[in-house]
Amino acid sequence: MSNEFIRFVEMMNQMKISGDHIDLTKVPDDFLISKEEMSKMSGHIYSQIYKKIPNKCLFPGCNNKAILSHSIQRSLLETIADKTNHVYRFSVKAEFTYDGRVETVIEKVGINKASTFEGYCNQHDTNLFLPIENQPIQSNNLEQQFLLLMRALNKEYYDSRNAYFNMRDTVLPLLKNFGEHDLRGPYFLTQIYLQFCEYFRIENLKNDIDTLFLQKIYTYPFSFGSKIVDMKCPVFVSTFFALQGSIGNKTYNIDITQDLPYYFSLTILPIGNNQTGIFYAYIDEQKLSIKDFLLNFDDKDINNLQIFLTDTILRNSQNFYLSSSKFESMTLEEQNEMKKLFYHTITNRNYQNNNYPNFFI
Repeated sequence: MSNEFIRFVEMMNQMKISGDHIDLTKVPDDFLISKEEMSKMSGHIYSQIYKKIPNKCLFPGCNNKAILSHSIQRSLLETIADKTNHVYRFSVKAEFTYDGRVETVIEKVGINKASTFEGYCNQHDTNLFLPIENQPIQSNNLEQQFLLLMRALNKEYYDSRNAYFNMRDTVLPLLKNFGEHDLRGPYFLTQIYLQFCEYFRIENLKNDIDTLFLQKIYTYPFSFGSKIVDMKCPVFVSTFFALQGSIGNKTYNIDITQDLPYYFSLTILPIGNNQTGIFYAYIDEQKLSIKDFLLNFDDKDINNLQIFLTDTILRNSQNFYLSSSKFESMTLEEQNEMKKLFYHTITNRNYQNNNYPNFFI
């Protein structure tokens, strides 16, 4: 039974990286259900995914209802929007049907909706981030860098929490229909557990950050780095992620059930005229483990730095927005290459990028 389960897991993992189509021909018949059963299951999945989850303010101790907060401020998004106030967003669309597809979607989105999430109540959304919204962001200002980290982490926490509870509430009712020896049962339980581990670890970090913020301690457990570069900023980024997969000549492979992932925060914003500010944070105790990754930020070759940043964004982030003029000036080949690399964000983080897309030229 254990060997059969391992084979089943390997097969499911292979399906994830085989392309943009969920190819059920790769699955043995005894693991499949009928199209009629799949249709019922799809209806249940969609009903759970789109179920509205009420959210309270993420500020510690606040029980007020959360409103739509911008993780990237609207005033900045205006600077890269087109005349209709739209920017480009990359996302992944999955169809939970018998012959469903998983694909990258690049679409225009209005700046009123771009980067929003139900994070804070009206009071805290208005006041909490004033030092980074009403003042110029400086590379040596620890409070500002801490707030950039805090905002990126809370957006990821919000997404991770909702993803876990959605998956749990979707899958657990389905398990009742699986027989005792049906391998889908333990497989789905494993996926729920992995999602829980991700949510649990980010929640612990959020709690630590909240405590430090209230005490105005900005130097632990994260260390901060920044770089101001003379180049235009056509892409705005606010993201918190775990380094995973192959990056350059280094492979980062952490068992999230056993160890804390290599968490990293990255914010990219315009600073002054034709300058780009790159702000990042990492857990201080993990510095030696990710030193090869950190060295890329010190690359004096501007082209190498741009390619590294583009690869890092596409490989790790789902909270970035590209200017309309930049995306529409790309060739179709360049657009498709970026779509392909972004797709591997969720399917195969070991994907080797050989065509070097660049957001910044």
